[in-house]
Amino acid sequence: MINNKKEICLSVPAEPEFVMSLRLFVSGLGTVSGFDVDELEAMKLVISEMLVMSVKDEQKTVDFTFDLEDGELSLRANVTFDDRDDLSLKIMEALSDELTTNDVETVVIFKKEA
Repeated sequence: MINNKKEICLSVPAEPEFVMSLRLFVSGLGTVSGFDVDELEAMKLVISEMLVMSVKDEQKTVDFTFDLEDGELSLRANVTFDDRDDLSLKIMEALSDELTTNDVETVVIFKKEA
């Protein structure tokens, strides 16, 4: 379990072949933070959706920032959504504890269940 806030930054090419590596990375962060298997699966699906959106929008890279605190993992990425991405947003909202998006970035927060 992580006791202090930690920030990890990762820049990933916006290409489909990096989805598996990114899913493995976020799963490792979630494990270190004490999340259970179901929560880890939700994190992996959300981060996959984010990378898929960046590929669809023809971004070159996606810059992720992960903030880890006791019982919480937040994820910021320079990924934006529009009306055509409505299903992806609904999936991400259903799987995360908090989700906000604007013209610059998307922020997703996962909180560990008690």
